[in-house]
Amino acid sequence: MVGILLTSMIPDNWGLELAGTLALIPIIVSVIGTRSTLAAVAIASVVALLAFNLPYRFGLPIAVLAALLAGTVANLIVEGRGTPAKADRVTTRIVVGAAPPAGSAAPADRADPQEDTSRPVR
Repeated sequence: MVGILLTSMIPDNWGLELAGTLALIPIIVSVIGTRSTLAAVAIASVVALLAFNLPYRFGLPIAVLAALLAGTVANLIVEGRGTPAKADRVTTRIVVGAAPPAGSAAPADRADPQEDTSRPVR
């Protein structure tokens, strides 16, 4: 309903350019998960708007480079403060064919605790 009511406020010559931009905004917003990403998106948006009138559409690559720089600087600031980064998260590694830890029971789906040699291990 709101879109129908606001249609008269949008000039006809904007056409699909506006529709494409409006369609990308929710995708970009949904990807923002960290402060570094937010900084990169904000800087890229501002630089893209400021560099819009550059010849040969140089504004886009300049905005991308500015976003990369902003995200990198934001990550360095976060790491300098001692805030947990992605590298500090606990990860689990699954080893195929490994023996269970001492004192634990063998998996229920395998009656024979010996290694399965019918298929190669990658």
